[in-house]
Amino acid sequence: MKTMLFLSYGTREEAPCSGSAVRPLCMEKAFQSLGYRVISLWGEPGTQERARHRERFWQALKKENPLFCYVEGPSGPVRDWKEYRLLHRITVEKQVPLGWFYRDAACFYPEVWQGRSWLEKSKQPLVRAVTTAEQRWLRRQVTTFFVPTESFGRARGLSPFYPLPPGCPPLRAGFCPGEPKGNRCIYVGGVSRRYGTDLMLRAFEKLNRQRSYPLTIVCRQGEEAFFAPFLAAKWLTVRHDTPQTLPALYAQHDLALYPLRPGAYQKTVFSVKIPEYLAGGLPIATIRCGETARFLETWGVGGYCDDSEEAFAKLVQQMLRQREEYKRMTERIPLCVQENQWSHRARQAASVLLTMTEKRNET
Repeated sequence: MKTMLFLSYGTREEAPCSGSAVRPLCMEKAFQSLGYRVISLWGEPGTQERARHRERFWQALKKENPLFCYVEGPSGPVRDWKEYRLLHRITVEKQVPLGWFYRDAACFYPEVWQGRSWLEKSKQPLVRAVTTAEQRWLRRQVTTFFVPTESFGRARGLSPFYPLPPGCPPLRAGFCPGEPKGNRCIYVGGVSRRYGTDLMLRAFEKLNRQRSYPLTIVCRQGEEAFFAPFLAAKWLTVRHDTPQTLPALYAQHDLALYPLRPGAYQKTVFSVKIPEYLAGGLPIATIRCGETARFLETWGVGGYCDDSEEAFAKLVQQMLRQREEYKRMTERIPLCVQENQWSHRARQAASVLLTMTEKRNET
């Protein structure tokens, strides 16, 4: 059986609630679905649990000849010399090709930290310095970097790199393309100005002055304080669902919302929420923001507009009123989901690493 290595720097959760925890688990399972025997290492760096697992991982690796190693990098720098030593052993002692998924570069973009506390902002110069140093070291170890989008890789100056955006979960059971059944809209995710929560709510305030446009927001408990003035609105429902209950909730709605405000960093990222919405069978309304808008336009499964509450309100209204175009969007969703599964992402990663290794061996 084909054997590979898989490294993640978080706790393995069978039902993860955050996007950063979803991706590693889905990639591990995707490699397994392709027939790989996956030797995995999970756990938070610096913990005793991680140290125990790391030692068992290395002892097992001594007896193996894996084809490649795929790493889901953490949101920030690893900052643990024992982890660096393990990577060096994998690439130098075992001569295993290494692919590193570069998850996050928020520390290089001051716009991301607007509105944060002084303490959080004060840490960023150190985080940037450590991240830059780690990236230089990784360049000497890594066969190729994997990145969320092509523009992300270019912005960070990585070479070589290969785009590996989030994959789609399976299309929800019972999905049937068709016209909207109503005007029910849903947003699932973080709550902040950068995420466009305030813009979205003001847009729906305008919409509901003319006609009923119910809005459901699914967020973490306590986050609703950000939009407290809107909580009494009859058109707004706030929920705190788990990933297991979301497919049934998506089935009750007509349109998914992703009002992320444009910015230098936001234009390069691609949220796991986009494929999740599509797997839920919903077309998506978003702000014109780089990679997200490009993906929706390419597959014809959503619409986008300028960064204003008026434009967003008009977009939502048009997408739900233009029933034939809405139907065409829903008809395109199954193919989009099929062609962007997590198994496709794992197959792409394996192919890139194996091809690059063959080319190196030839030279």
